[in-house]
Formats: sequence, structure tokens, C-alpha cells
Amino acid sequence: MDFLVLLASIINMFFETYTILVPIIFPFTVLAFSLLLLRSSKRYKNIVNDKKRLTYILDSLPAGIITFEAKSSDYSLNMSATKILQVDCHDVKSVVNKSTGKENEMFWNLLSSDEMVQNVKLTYKSSDGSYRVLLASQSPMNKYDDHLMGRIFHFIDVTEEEERNKRMWETEKEAVLGGVVARAAHEIRNPLTVISGFLSVLEQKSEAKEWQVSLMLKELDRMNAIVNDMLLLAKPGAPLLKEAYIEDILNEILPLYNQSQDTKNIHFHVKLQPEPLLLDSRQITQVLYNLIRNSCEAMGEFGEILIESSIKDDKYCLFIKDTGSGIPIEIQEKLFEPFVTCKETGTGLGLTIVQQIIESHGGTIELYSNTEAGVTFLIVLPLN
Repeated sequence: MDFLVLLASIINMFFETYTILVPIIFPFTVLAFSLLLLRSSKRYKNIVNDKKRLTYILDSLPAGIITFEAKSSDYSLNMSATKILQVDCHDVKSVVNKSTGKENEMFWNLLSSDEMVQNVKLTYKSSDGSYRVLLASQSPMNKYDDHLMGRIFHFIDVTEEEERNKRMWETEKEAVLGGVVARAAHEIRNPLTVISGFLSVLEQKSEAKEWQVSLMLKELDRMNAIVNDMLLLAKPGAPLLKEAYIEDILNEILPLYNQSQDTKNIHFHVKLQPEPLLLDSRQITQVLYNLIRNSCEAMGEFGEILIESSIKDDKYCLFIKDTGSGIPIEIQEKLFEPFVTCKETGTGLGLTIVQQIIESHGGTIELYSNTEAGVTFLIVLPLN
């Protein structure tokens, strides 16, 4: 605009100086201005059309996109973002500026932060009460000269995929349980055969030998253990989560080992972060009991067990380390499968149950290290 004013002033001065040339030059001047305005009008129209085209493209994307402009502190949403979140740009700005008590706090805190992230899974509760699982990322929005203009927050709705994975996991679980039942029938048949044989001997003889009765009782105990573990594996029940400390659970378990004659020479070292977790104390007791019992049986009469924890990001990492002889290589890959054991009297269901309980708490368990000097298991649980 300043350029046009300057140009008009120059032309006006020129006309005042050379009045005789006005009839000749004026039509050409008007024509030049008309062409200039026409060209500017076309350029403006192209800019408007480009902006509309870009808007159409963004609105056609299935991903939700929210842009933040640092200069104006304004948010803009494409159609998918508005539909998924059920909010508009004014709602976004008011929620982000709200300091406390906002719903979906994790989502809004990530949107308002300067943190650049990739594929963070979030749960979002819509205004109609339904829950959506979102996979969100945030990246910088730069000019051509790498000057930071703001941020681009984009996310996709993976709720259906999560539900599909859950159904697939349930199907796989049913298939595993089918295999467990088949193998359990075989495992139970073996002690039944032994008992049946000895009962046949007892039927023929008036009195039974002491070792025969003892062996039958041992086989019956083995069957009972298999049945109990199968029931726990098939129907563990959803965890009843309450705030609890791992240390408190260990304080109830470890005295049992300290008082036992078989494990009195096994020393425990506990170094835990005093962090409250949402746990089903009864189920986690079963987990820790199984793991500690396995370590004690692997070490025999003497050894040490180190139980320590650390906090990494939003995870609680629990390490259980023993000084046993390690796990055979051929068993490592299928360690958590049913009926896989290196113990003569084991049912092979203990670690399968442990894994199922930990996963129902939203955590994971893995064989962290395995050497001739001992074994370390790592349990990862979410913080509250």
C-alpha cells in the first residue's frame, strides 16, 4: 500500500510538471494500474483457493490435527480432531488454560507442553461418556528459515484396533487353555496310573508297605497341585486394585522362608523404592511367592536372593535375582508356556500364572538375565 501511495505521488508531480503530456500518458497509466490490480486480484484469489484446498485436504484426513501458533497462542483443529474430541478451537483454548480439575488431563497436558513425542498411547473420555484410545504425536511447526512458529499435535483413533487385539488375545488364550487341558489330562493320567497300580497290589496283599503309601500320597498331592494351578490359570479373576506397597507384601512372605528349615541358610536382601502401586495384594503375593520359591529350589540349601526396584519414566521396575545355577537354554524360549519346567516335582504352571497376573495388572515380566551365577527376573508395573 505504501508503494502505491508513493507511486501515485510521483505520477502526480510528473503530471503537474508536464501538463501537456497528461492526455497522452493518463490512459496508459490507467491501463497499467488496471493490469496491476487485476494481477493482484488473481494472486489473492489463488492464495484463497490454495488455503481452501489445504483446508479440504486437512479435513479429509482421518487423523486429528491440532496446530498451535506461538505468536497468537491460538489453536486450530481439523474436522477429524473436532469429531473425535467433540470440542472446537475455543473449547481447546479454555481447557488448556484451565490449571486444575480438567478431565483427560494427560491428553491436554501433552497438547499444551513443548515436548515433542511420537506415538504416545492415551485414553480420552468423550462428552458422551465413551472412551477412545488415541495414538498421539507432537512435532514442531517451522518456517522455511527454521524459525519456530508453533507446534503440530496429531493423533489417530486406535480404539477399534485395540478392541480387535483384545478379542484376538482372548481367542489365543482360549486356544492356549485348550492345549493346557489336553496336556493336563496327560499329566494327571501318569500319577493315576501309579496309584492304580499300587492299589491293585494292595488288593492282592493284606498290608501295604510304607513306601508304597508314601508314594501314592505324593502322587495325589501332585495331582491336586496341577488341578489347583489349572483352576487359577483358567479363571484367575480380574485384579481388585488398591493402593499397596511391594515391601509390605514381601514382609508377609519372607518370614515364612526365614522360619523354614529348608531355606534357613538362604539370605534375602531387599532394596525397594517406597512407591505406592495399584495392586491386587492377593495376586501379587502369589506372584512373588512363586518366583521366590523357584529361586530357593534352584539354589538348594545355601544362597542369596536380591529383591530391588527402580523407577524409570512412569514404570516401576522390580528385579528378583538369585544365585542359583541358571535355567537350561532349551527351556528359556518357552519358559512361560504351560507345563514347561526343569523341576522333577513341578507342575510347569507357576510362571504361566505369574505372567497372566502381571499382564492383568498392565505390566510385563521377562527373564532379564540368565547365567551360571544366577537368574534375574524383571517385573515392570505401571505407576499409579
